Amino acid sequence: MLTKYYIEIDGHKVEIPKECIKNWDEIQCAYKRVDFNGITRSFTSQFEFVGEVYNMLMNLYLRDGFNAVAILYLYTITNRWEWKERFAAPIDFSSLVWDNYILKVNCVDNSLAAHIKANKGTKYEFAVGDEIPVATPMNYDRIPMIEKLTFEIIGDSYDDTDAMKVSAPPRKLTISHVGLITESVAVNGALSYYGDQEAEDGSRMLEAKENVSLHVKAGIAFDMINGYQDISVIYNLYRTALDGTVSKLCMIGGKSLFTRYCGEYNRPSELPELAPTAMFSSALVKSTNTIWEFQPQPLVVEGQGEIIWVDTYKTFDEYMRTVKVTEYDVEILAGDKVWIGVEMSPFGTLDAPNPVWVNILAQTIEISWGGMGELETIDTIRPKNLCEKILNRISMGKINVGVTFSDFDNRLANTYLLAAESVRGIDGAKIYSSFTEFVDWMQTVFGYTYCLGPRTKAAFKRLQEIFYNSWPISSKDHLLHTMCPVEPGTQVVIIQGTPYCAVLGDSNSDGGHNYYTKWEGSGAYNDPITGKARIDTVFYDEHGDGCYFDSDYNLRIFDGDLNSAICDTQYVHFIHRSELFKSDAPTIKIRNAREASYTIDSGSIYSAITIGYEKQDYEGFNGRDEFNFNNTYSTGHTVNEKKLSLISKYRADCYGIEFAVQKRGQDTTDSTSDKDIFFVLAKIENGNLVPDRSISIQNTISNLVFNGAFSPIACVLANAGYIGMQAKKLHLEFASSTGNSSIVIDGRPMSENIDIDTPLMTCGRISFTTDNVDEPASDNNLVEIESGGILYRGFVEEAIFHYATNEAVKYKLIVKDIEL
Repeated sequence: MLTKYYIEIDGHKVEIPKECIKNWDEIQCAYKRVDFNGITRSFTSQFEFVGEVYNMLMNLYLRDGFNAVAILYLYTITNRWEWKERFAAPIDFSSLVWDNYILKVNCVDNSLAAHIKANKGTKYEFAVGDEIPVATPMNYDRIPMIEKLTFEIIGDSYDDTDAMKVSAPPRKLTISHVGLITESVAVNGALSYYGDQEAEDGSRMLEAKENVSLHVKAGIAFDMINGYQDISVIYNLYRTALDGTVSKLCMIGGKSLFTRYCGEYNRPSELPELAPTAMFSSALVKSTNTIWEFQPQPLVVEGQGEIIWVDTYKTFDEYMRTVKVTEYDVEILAGDKVWIGVEMSPFGTLDAPNPVWVNILAQTIEISWGGMGELETIDTIRPKNLCEKILNRISMGKINVGVTFSDFDNRLANTYLLAAESVRGIDGAKIYSSFTEFVDWMQTVFGYTYCLGPRTKAAFKRLQEIFYNSWPISSKDHLLHTMCPVEPGTQVVIIQGTPYCAVLGDSNSDGGHNYYTKWEGSGAYNDPITGKARIDTVFYDEHGDGCYFDSDYNLRIFDGDLNSAICDTQYVHFIHRSELFKSDAPTIKIRNAREASYTIDSGSIYSAITIGYEKQDYEGFNGRDEFNFNNTYSTGHTVNEKKLSLISKYRADCYGIEFAVQKRGQDTTDSTSDKDIFFVLAKIENGNLVPDRSISIQNTISNLVFNGAFSPIACVLANAGYIGMQAKKLHLEFASSTGNSSIVIDGRPMSENIDIDTPLMTCGRISFTTDNVDEPASDNNLVEIESGGILYRGFVEEAIFHYATNEAVKYKLIVKDIEL
């Protein structure tokens, strides 16, 4: 292939004689596809110069040292016999090595692909609303929480156990001493008070500020041997209304007068006959070493139930400490005070002690209710904006990077990112991400990958500051195109109505001033050849307002970022993998393939697939409903134990958003989760952006959960063609989930098995060489070869070209299909 080289020094670009590049025949270009993304291109980095180019670079280095600037260009001839630039890169003078004949130097690969490769894992931060724009604030209308308190009746401890000795005056309703043991209260919208209850009149555990439904789980295990036995004990939950009226809400626990421990017996046949009133009495049977209980049996015929001794299969200690929990739903009203009271009623009327007492061995007292926080507003960010910010930071201002998303997946248009610090409401919130994290998110959730578009040359080469871009002069003033004879003014202006930059010089005989277009340094403003203002330059004033001259020397206003004016532009295109590896892609037929060799890429065969998001550990129990963590599936393949892991660090867990919002106003000390990124499928409703809950999500505690569109199942379906490459038909057997696997989303159970029969490619690879030196027309062309009577079609994984020689091109293809 015909080639030629140029070198640019001090703005002058000259062709390099072929004989001045000693290693011209070693220069190669490699096309490579990594991780089933788009193809990237790289060139030989070291060049060996001799002759006049040796002298040019030596002189430049001796003049400017490491600050020397030179750019090397490589051109090849096209089928239309037009020269096309293939390679342009600055020379790295820090790598300079020379002897008496050869000067060796490396080129800096300043391509976007090289920048991405070097910095893709670096995490960048951007101030929300300052460095990165806010899309639309989202009205977050919250997820209901289950608020829960656990209490314990307090008495005197004994025997170094958690058992309690509790006492009360006989036959009198008495307020008990109750302690608050644990609390899991996220928003507390319903109560104005909760805490310990003292054993004194007027004390309470709860006080309601609005009408609320309470769910109560309670039960008490009493000591059936020690303590006062001939006694009936009832602990109840009461409420005192605003008018002072006291009413019972539910029973907390109790002990019947006639329920007792009957002692030890050798065998079940020796157990005593008891009256029906002695129901739930108990005894130890030595032959089974278990407690038997006098229990009512289900009715066989209406009205003919019976009470018999039944083996509980529990040891003495197990039985005595077993709490029989009963659940109740009760309603309280705003202003109600809720408390626990006890009545202890001993048998008989005269000789009962005062106070009477019993022992409590174990107890359960849980009170829960629904709570929901107030609506909060959260700043959102468009994914495209974040990706562009990351890439432009990666390119360090050397390339203007734009980003496009294909419309293959319609969810993307309504997907918004939320910085964790924005969710928490932290002032000066920032968003943190690396390019790798962004790409992993796009791949895992949407099945997208990226490819690089062509690089477009910058419209301008230079920026130059001026004082004023339209300086008027009078009829007495003269504009002269000669060298200024005096020390000129320091303020350079564009003379109004002319294509000239000028400085103020001396006075003239007409009583005006002379303005000159030539002075020492004027070449930075006016082209030395044409004498007119440079058309390769953007001029700007102290306010940052820019202007330039077009090719007809019309003055134009420059609208945009000044630094971007002198940078090349390149786009990163995110597309679905099915758009990159298309079955109907244009096909390039290579008819002279040689040395073909077919292999299996065992690294693409997986025994298991884990897909979704990192598991989050929430404080409290409310998050147990969350489903957007990760699922694991078995593929049935036993070639190796390799696992394909598609995990997004960006988070779709709606409970994670809720818990972060609940931290608003708390200590802003940084934590790991503060650097997280959430994302939400949202919609406009009544003019406001809100979470989209249109997708059915079943088997949840609340119907206000969202992000069902981003479930692990949805991730599998988005990547089906990629995951399925290892077989024409792949059966994914559900193994486990780190989230709530009982969820059903849009009719699909989270624990369902999935069958895939649309692979985008196979695990096969075909390598060959050819003397066809034409490059592939695009990243997603199919290449077809025939070898040994077998037809192979596939996508380029690697191709190595030697431009300056007719050396065979080496190809490796990802096989799409094979025909015998």
